[in-house]
Amino acid sequence: MRAHADQLFGARCAPRPDWEDDAACVGDEHFYERDTVTDAVIAHQRRVCGTCTVAADCLLDALAHERVQAGWQVSARGGLLAQERRYLTKDAR
Repeated sequence: MRAHADQLFGARCAPRPDWEDDAACVGDEHFYERDTVTDAVIAHQRRVCGTCTVAADCLLDALAHERVQAGWQVSARGGLLAQERRYLTKDAR
């Protein structure tokens, strides 16, 4: 997990301004399915994140201030699910 973060971030510690405009998930209604998070939904989220040019920015944003709106805790951000992000922040301490 730590290697994943190091590979994405390099020396960066904050997301670039306006990174959300370039996110691959923008407009993808299936990415944000929150009512039924199945293995298929998670696999779709990971595929989308895998093609995203701003995945590192998204993950940095999530690690800096996890969204508190309903559903963000189950969505992949930067290719990682909420429990993986929690592990990463715990590992970094």
